[in-house]
Amino acid sequence: SVNILEFGDSYLDPEKMSVIPPKLKSFKVSLYNDLSAEQVQALFSGMKTQNALTHLEMMGQDFSEVDPETLATVVNNLKCLNIGDGDLNFDQIQAIFSLLAQMSKLKELTISASDHLDITGMNAENLAVSVNKLQNLRLNCLTMTRDQIETVLRQVLIKSSLKKLVIGIPSDQYEEITEEIPEELVWEVRKKLDVFELDFDTVYDDE
Repeated sequence: SVNILEFGDSYLDPEKMSVIPPKLKSFKVSLYNDLSAEQVQALFSGMKTQNALTHLEMMGQDFSEVDPETLATVVNNLKCLNIGDGDLNFDQIQAIFSLLAQMSKLKELTISASDHLDITGMNAENLAVSVNKLQNLRLNCLTMTRDQIETVLRQVLIKSSLKKLVIGIPSDQYEEITEEIPEELVWEVRKKLDVFELDFDTVYDDE
């Protein structure tokens, strides 16, 4: 396991950052690193050709320069991904879940966007199939429709690997969305999963 803080300043050159140790299994980038978008892009370029990495944690980073296909490939080769307060876009999120529906090693996923990223344009059924291939999922600061959330929950009862599901809903939409989801559906999902929460969005803290 490696925290990028363990490297000296010389490593922060994008060309060097694209070279990932071949046997590295766990990698963490904290809020204190404050990498540039170019540096984050370089990291993911290197991760795309490295097959040993299983756990990745990135807090408060700018993903704007990372190609959606590259991001999706790296993510779905992992077992566990934690993105906190990440500057992501719709195409990147859609690419992650699209590939997850087809083939993936990913088991645990936490995504907290930096500014309530709107993913209401994603197909609800495709999203539901992808989500339910995971074991643990936490989504925060992603704007979703009531239909997307309800479709995800209905898929839990049909076919799912999920054990934990936490969806953060923007406070100004929480009452409207939760009141429209059938109580019986929520109850059945709650009985099936170890942990299930439809909660207010919360600020992600880097631990």
